[in-house]
Amino acid sequence: TLPKWRYHLLNFDKSIVNACPLSLNESELETRWKPELFDVGMKKEYWRKSATWFALLRKHAELFINDTTIEKGFENVPICDEHYLPSLLAYHHLDNETTCSDGFVHVVWYSQLAAHPLLHGPEEISPLLFERLRHPLYDKVGFGTKCSGVPGVCHFTARKFGYSSKFELLDHTDLILSEEGYPYTGNPWDHHKESLRYDIIKSDNNI
Repeated sequence: TLPKWRYHLLNFDKSIVNACPLSLNESELETRWKPELFDVGMKKEYWRKSATWFALLRKHAELFINDTTIEKGFENVPICDEHYLPSLLAYHHLDNETTCSDGFVHVVWYSQLAAHPLLHGPEEISPLLFERLRHPLYDKVGFGTKCSGVPGVCHFTARKFGYSSKFELLDHTDLILSEEGYPYTGNPWDHHKESLRYDIIKSDNNI
């Protein structure tokens, strides 16, 4: 829930992003590095890869938005949103101020070479799915297989859900926003569903 997000993020002393070294295969250095990076002072030893969902300390966020030099070298880097931020932090020797994980969001990748993660369809939306997302069992290592690094919170949210899943997700709002010992009640979608049903019935009666 958002209050839980706020509490944990404001009381955590690291950015939730992986700015730590990875293997050549995991970091995709050999396939994505561009010579233009040398022109802005970037070195291969600072090349990093992390997920594109993250949470930053204020000083890291300020560094990110104020950079006008390093970012120019990433303009032609493939899928640069996975590399620019963690590489920028490593370039400034701030990798030790990150969680060395990319687990802010739960996501499932089919393989190291997959272009897109697993998409959860409406038929999968159930209490069992949400339980698996809250307490994942990782049986492998690699990109996207670590928790956030924040004590007590494996992931803050989850992806990826298709457009066709929207109504099933709304039906489970109570479950999504509930915490252990703090149930969420009063799903506003219940009211809208009833209003929508009434409008449909009224429209049918006017045919």
